[in-house]
Amino acid sequence: FGSLIVSRTTRNGTTDDRAQTAVAYVARFPVLSLRAILLRPTLTVAAVSGRGRDGVNVINPAIEAYWHDPKTEVNVHLIWSPQTTRDGVQNWRTKHQLAFFVDSAIFARLFGMLAAPAKD
Repeated sequence: FGSLIVSRTTRNGTTDDRAQTAVAYVARFPVLSLRAILLRPTLTVAAVSGRGRDGVNVINPAIEAYWHDPKTEVNVHLIWSPQTTRDGVQNWRTKHQLAFFVDSAIFARLFGMLAAPAKD
């Protein structure tokens, strides 16, 4: 249903050395079907240190529209994400992100799915 993510990033040896810790939870909601298109909503809530504000300072809902073409075996994805962040200067602000990409498997092998030997 979701994932808890904890990370620590450090940058040193530069003129702007810094360290940052992030704790985030990604909630994955049930997939909705709109004919041949699947809609996959998620919500990420995070607290990232070093942003000028303590506590929750990232809220990132997203919805992915996913379509698979059975003839060409191509997957088409369109993702919209209005990411809202909070810092010590401008308080809350939202940036809309849009991603469009196409993928396809080049090689796939199922492990543990061996067929039983034929019997005479």
